[in-house]
Amino acid sequence: MHTHAPANAVSLYRSGTRVLENIAELEAFARPPWTSGYVQGIVDAPYLNLTPGTRLGVIHDAALARLADELAPLETRLAKIIED
Repeated sequence: MHTHAPANAVSLYRSGTRVLENIAELEAFARPPWTSGYVQGIVDAPYLNLTPGTRLGVIHDAALARLADELAPLETRLAKIIED
């Protein structure tokens, strides 16, 4: 947890390669704690499917839904820490 700053973000990676600078660019994560400006770091999900011809887009499919499900407990915990 960091001091609040708009530049604080959690980046999304696939197998060590950055896909998005800020996970909150995805609709599934466009809410606190991802948008709070208090957390920063990386999430690496090697199973994500990327848009063809680019490494900067994520296909909205079952793999992305899986990521959202897997991060749900962390999201809840981070939100509580920020709230306190």
